[in-house]
Amino acid sequence: AQEAKFHEALKYAEKSVELDSTKSVTYLRVAIANGKIALFKGVFSVGGIVNSGRDACEKAIALNNGGNYIQAIAHYVLARTHAKVSTKWAPARSILGLGWADLDSALVHYKIAEKLKPNFVMIELDYARALMRDDKYKLAKEKLETAIAAPIADEDDEAKKAEAKELLVEVNEELE
Repeated sequence: AQEAKFHEALKYAEKSVELDSTKSVTYLRVAIANGKIALFKGVFSVGGIVNSGRDACEKAIALNNGGNYIQAIAHYVLARTHAKVSTKWAPARSILGLGWADLDSALVHYKIAEKLKPNFVMIELDYARALMRDDKYKLAKEKLETAIAAPIADEDDEAKKAEAKELLVEVNEELE
């Protein structure tokens, strides 16, 4: 039932692009719906869907409209896509058509997202995770502390703040 809802969301998102292909938000909706489907099915089993999501994010960013929030989320979704896909061994990703993903690109897009929407818990938390993967624990600590101190802006923020606190313990152990 949940997968069907994601497919329905994608159908509506694609319809919004048909109705107005000049707005970043329409492409962002396509990217988010594709991302949900990919996560549900398993990112590495649906390379075409992942590529469509990446392309939609890049289009939203290129259109550069909708304000800082829309642009921040487009960069965030693209950063998460790079971060998630880059966890798989590069030659295997290439065979799946996902060889474009890399952690460095994820870090660039997280940084842009954070600049456009500072103190947003989900951006700070996922940025910190990527920094930890890149052994940048001091900067990861800063992002986690920012996430913990950030105001509640989303229904999932309390849980994300709890995750940030757990990761902060891990980061502090690495820094000792």
